[in-house]
Amino acid sequence: MKETLLLIEDEIELQQNLKEILEYNGFRLLTADHGEDAISKLNDHEIDLIICDIMMPIMDGFQFLEFIRTQEKFLNTPFIFLSAKARKEDKERGLALGADNYLTKPISARLLLNAVFSALNNRKEKELQGSSVLTRYAGSKSSTVNDQSEKLIRILVHHLEIQREAIHKNDWDEVLRQNELLLKCAQKLDSVRE
Repeated sequence: MKETLLLIEDEIELQQNLKEILEYNGFRLLTADHGEDAISKLNDHEIDLIICDIMMPIMDGFQFLEFIRTQEKFLNTPFIFLSAKARKEDKERGLALGADNYLTKPISARLLLNAVFSALNNRKEKELQGSSVLTRYAGSKSSTVNDQSEKLIRILVHHLEIQREAIHKNDWDEVLRQNELLLKCAQKLDSVRE
């Protein structure tokens, strides 16, 4: 069965070029122009991997990743940022939010395909390790739960850093938004550890 990828890119010409490359290499592709459009696709389809731009209208890539990492269904979905933003701070932020990779535009087909295959293989390996750990250590916490916990803790720390910056800037709307995200993330962490 073909793996389904969700490509979120607002530049239509680039979106179509990437779609052709990925479909030619055996993937089923869904596309979205921005984060809100992508959320509706996630709710309607089983997605194996997400490739996402950062600078988009309505909901940018960082906001989209923050949202899906609070949803249990998408906690371990491989996620690759593909952006023109090449600053070190942007890459660090993307990875801290839980992205598996951060690629910069323009990108070669080979580099994109290597990143996609690598992310999908890493997910398969984690699933296999998790099932073997569960088999060997019935009744103990699985490595999958630990992986989820680690990812959630990284996301919590990232939200705390953003909140700290917002406090220094007296941006109280952002502080409140980060509080809500922190609460959701903490609740997910509690449910994973139970």
